[in-house]
Amino acid sequence: MKRARGRSVGRVGLSRFLQWRFNTIAMRWLPRTLVRAYLGLLGRIYFFFSREEKEEIKRNLSAVIRRFPKKQPVDLIIHRTFHGIFAHYHEKLLIAFAHFGKVCRFLLEQVEFEGQHLIDEPLSQGKGVILVTGHFGAVEFLPLFLALKGYPVTMVVRFKTPRLKESLVRRGSSVGITLLDANAGEKVIFNALQALKSNQILITECDEFKAWRPYRDRSIQFLGCSSPLDRTLDLF
Repeated sequence: MKRARGRSVGRVGLSRFLQWRFNTIAMRWLPRTLVRAYLGLLGRIYFFFSREEKEEIKRNLSAVIRRFPKKQPVDLIIHRTFHGIFAHYHEKLLIAFAHFGKVCRFLLEQVEFEGQHLIDEPLSQGKGVILVTGHFGAVEFLPLFLALKGYPVTMVVRFKTPRLKESLVRRGSSVGITLLDANAGEKVIFNALQALKSNQILITECDEFKAWRPYRDRSIQFLGCSSPLDRTLDLF
């Protein structure tokens, strides 16, 4: 039998693989701990069939880890990194597809708000706030948690699937969150500037190097490696 072109696990990609319809339905009805274990199992299945991608991740991690003093074995750090990848997608699907009322209660009960004054001070001056993340930690929780605390939020985001976009836009609008599709071109910049002028919190992620607009003569250190400095946010 010939393999259907474009339908293998590796070609689908981890994000789309974990967002198959059955998985999104399971997010709504199964307990969080069970779903997290289930997605971890699916992640292992994905990387079993996508061994080249897994090995590339391990090589890159090893190259970075060895640049720094370490108290733990490299293999253990890599193992925990893969666990972090699966946890990240669990958080993404939790926000988009789990029972929304339960998600809101979970965030209000479990998330601690530290450094709130760093947001309140510029907002009190009517300047708006740019909140930039490197996609470390539970960043998927940021916009909803801030909105539940009464903050006006706009976020620039890329959607992997139409179903994810539809769900997040619908849920976001119900609590006052505006989601801007990063693939919408110049319109995104205009709407982002309008959000800042309206004294909102603008959340954006700068973790995708392929989307950077690098300086030719300026660089930064990232995980011990030299990288051209991104100038995307200079406009704002």
